[in-house]
Amino acid sequence: MDNKFFNFIKPALNYIDSGEYFRKPFQWVYMLLAGLNLLYPLYIMYEAIRHELFQHLPTKMIIAFLLFWIFLAAACWVGFQIWWDRKSKVLNATTAEDHYFAIPVFTHFMQTMGEWLGSFIAIVGFGIGLLSLIFGEKGPMGMVPMPTGDGIQAMVMSPLLGFFIIVFAKFIAEFFKVFTSIEKNTKKV
Repeated sequence: MDNKFFNFIKPALNYIDSGEYFRKPFQWVYMLLAGLNLLYPLYIMYEAIRHELFQHLPTKMIIAFLLFWIFLAAACWVGFQIWWDRKSKVLNATTAEDHYFAIPVFTHFMQTMGEWLGSFIAIVGFGIGLLSLIFGEKGPMGMVPMPTGDGIQAMVMSPLLGFFIIVFAKFIAEFFKVFTSIEKNTKKV
């Protein structure tokens, strides 16, 4: 049965079986998330200008907002770099000879998400802690305090929390990698 009627979907199935079906869309997702990290601080500044934040707040709060925005922009720049760097590495998460494609690619995504989230919490949390020391108990513009606390507590706990999020994401990723390696090696026996 080697005719077009029965095999017209064969190229699509071969594409899925090669693993490219999983790697390439995740690369696009990584590029999208990298781009969103670049745009988010610009969007926040646009909204502040659109709502005339700089004309209605006292100078102290404008300075607090601008300093917070710098920490946010730094966290998003780091996030951009994480996603942009990992976009090429997700293509190497599997090869055509591998038995599993979705698990390694999704595991890579989970690990990268943890790296991004941990970095974001560490930078922004540290910034909020520092600004709450400078501008008072409730932080800049009366923000709701971070779960890690205010002031020095947030400056210490936010980077620690970020670190443990990164470690946990790496642990989960390695667990799934080991799990698939064990299964692959037991098939050889």
